[in-house]
Amino acid sequence: MKRKREMHTYHTKWTPFFRCTFWTTGTGEQVQIPDDIVVLRNNIFTVTLEGCDVPPPMGPVAWLSIKRNDRQTIHDWRELQRIKNMIMGEECEAVEIYPAESRVHDTANQYHLWCFAPGYQLPFGYMGRFVADEKNTPGTIGSNAKQRPFSEDDKPADCISGTELGERFSADPTLGSKLAHRRMKLKAG
Repeated sequence: MKRKREMHTYHTKWTPFFRCTFWTTGTGEQVQIPDDIVVLRNNIFTVTLEGCDVPPPMGPVAWLSIKRNDRQTIHDWRELQRIKNMIMGEECEAVEIYPAESRVHDTANQYHLWCFAPGYQLPFGYMGRFVADEKNTPGTIGSNAKQRPFSEDDKPADCISGTELGERFSADPTLGSKLAHRRMKLKAG
């Protein structure tokens, strides 16, 4: 009798990543992983880590190729952030690219992050940290946003409740602009 694979949910407890020395080909053959490629695996994800030659000031760059072990689709920002933090460190910034159609690679339920050296900050993005938990938290444009609760093993110490977030927005209507991301002025023309 075939054993049913356990499906991953948002609240599945993660095990630590370990380094793999072999991988299995499509034909089932075990092949040793080359020394210049790092393959890490836990109970939910397999991550391949390779270096990329990128000129300064952005380089060096690490490429994380991420897939679920059950080969299902993912696109959960928190999970990709957690993987990046566990493998590259919390102060590493990373990007996911939505390329020009002429550069698209779309062949598997696999996701890619390009990670910069700790200390390099991208010239765009939010200016500071702000994390909220729970459903129906106030949005910055007058609407309510939805947020699922964190799992207990991954809840940040500075995470505030949706109620507290609402109180902060009520007390300071300019809070949204204080938390704003870097903005560029677009020229008409």
